[in-house]
Amino acid sequence: MTPTPNITDFLSSDHISERTRAILQQRATPVPEDYAPGQLSPESFRILRSVTNDLLPQETVLGTQALDLAARIDMSLAGKRDGWRYAELPSDIQAWEAGLLTITDLAFTQHGSSYPDLTPEQRGTLLDDVTKGLAGIDQANRLNAPQMKLWTSDLRAETVACFMSHPAVQCALGISSSMTGGDNVFQGFANVTPDSKEAFEPEAIVAEARV
Repeated sequence: MTPTPNITDFLSSDHISERTRAILQQRATPVPEDYAPGQLSPESFRILRSVTNDLLPQETVLGTQALDLAARIDMSLAGKRDGWRYAELPSDIQAWEAGLLTITDLAFTQHGSSYPDLTPEQRGTLLDDVTKGLAGIDQANRLNAPQMKLWTSDLRAETVACFMSHPAVQCALGISSSMTGGDNVFQGFANVTPDSKEAFEPEAIVAEARV
């Protein structure tokens, strides 16, 4: 029986280069429990925490050890970006702030309550509407419906990217894309047929995960 992999074994594999290991270890650094947003306002950050939890429930993959995706997104907004954005949207931080505050205003307009206080069904419907371009607010520092449709595609992509790039998630799902070789000896993949693994690749801890 193949032993269950853990993040320590995963990160110490000689199939991971030192440069890649350093990046993964940095990603594995826990976010402080008292993390305060550095890019987003406290109100928009509070909404982001609730929205990311709705978009990507983590229990199936990580159990009770959920990642603070909102904090990781806030930190990513402070770093180098890919230099790409929709022409219809403002710069990244402005777009995230405006998009999240638009969700706040829509929740109060439609239900008279803050987004985190809505029922799961109400939150789901609101997110579906903005994702489809059916809801927005056409005023300064907010995003109209077409802009919300564009911005929520970035929201979903960033949420999934922050989750999937974490080594604990890669370990749990048996993702071995970081194991492309060590520093001194080429140790790439020779077996690339469907539904097969190299001997050094970790087996998934979770048999099925909805990400």
